[in-house]
Amino acid sequence: MPDPYLNGHLMEPPQDLAESSQVPEIFFCLHSGCKAKPFKRAADLQRHYRNAHVPEPLKEQHFCDYSRCSRYREPFSRRDHLRDHLRQYHREDIPKRNAVIKKEWLEGRESASSWWRCVRCLARVYVSENDFECPKCKTACEPMRKEKRRQKH
Repeated sequence: MPDPYLNGHLMEPPQDLAESSQVPEIFFCLHSGCKAKPFKRAADLQRHYRNAHVPEPLKEQHFCDYSRCSRYREPFSRRDHLRDHLRQYHREDIPKRNAVIKKEWLEGRESASSWWRCVRCLARVYVSENDFECPKCKTACEPMRKEKRRQKH
């Protein structure tokens, strides 16, 4: 019988799911000896490879840019964890992906009139230098976040 796994993911559905039109694709780590559970998305498997199977000096490091924060010197290994930290600990107005930004939520968030945080790459973007477009990834600041900063002037 041919191997149903190729390049770390299931190529053929198990027989009992073959009739279903909604067959979930499952992704497995192929690193020797890895005990990670299967992943539901290819992006999750790629993130696993970047974080679990890379030599320590080559691992991604994402630092908090608040100088008085303990994570200023102790980086996160994942950008999504830094995003959560900025959103929860520093209460920044970084919306969740595809979320509708509500005025009430925005009012309870911290924001500075001089800069904003890019939701994509998490760069701190200074309005006086780059207005409301991130110089690193060209992502625009959301209209409601932009308006909140303009009202502070």
